Amino acid sequence: NATLVLIGILGFIACFAFSLGPVMWVLLSEIYPIKYRGLAIGIIAFINSLISSLVQLIFPWELSNFGNALTFFIFGFIALIGFFVMLKIVPETKGKSLEEIEREFVNN
Repeated sequence: NATLVLIGILGFIACFAFSLGPVMWVLLSEIYPIKYRGLAIGIIAFINSLISSLVQLIFPWELSNFGNALTFFIFGFIALIGFFVMLKIVPETKGKSLEEIEREFVNN
């Protein structure tokens, strides 16, 4: 049903736009020193776009060769690994000023 697919896609985009979507840009603007912030955000935006393009290119091939279940299991497993890596590496920035965050990184 094309209408149901359209509603699903629009729902995903809407939920992503107010949850994980902007988090990357906010986090990047907080964790890099002001001196390198512009360059770092530019490099990471490029890497993000590159990985996104690779996923879009590989996804149809995976579906046709691995099937639905294994394809989504692979992406789910990668997301799970990413979750634990982020939990371990990314610092908590809630309630801290940019100067406090920078001091914390310099001390570590």
